[in-house]
Amino acid sequence: MTTKIVTKRYSVNIDKQIADTAELVIRKIGLKPNDVISMMLTQIADKGKLPVAFSVDDYDHLKDEIIAASRKIPAQKVETSKEIADFFAD
Repeated sequence: MTTKIVTKRYSVNIDKQIADTAELVIRKIGLKPNDVISMMLTQIADKGKLPVAFSVDDYDHLKDEIIAASRKIPAQKVETSKEIADFFAD
């Protein structure tokens, strides 16, 4: 007889910048956000306390913050030679 595992779906709202930066760190470790959430909830259930988080070195964390911050910089699409020249003339 096989036991069927019943799963539960979570839906959460998280600040996009925080989520994007956290996802960069999670992917560097080689995991997916779903893996981390599942691991965290398992540890909370098993130990009755919040788990210690994985971490990356300061260089990687700072680099990830720069990448996340760069997403806030306004972008301008340039396609033609004139648009490119005008862009660099500013």
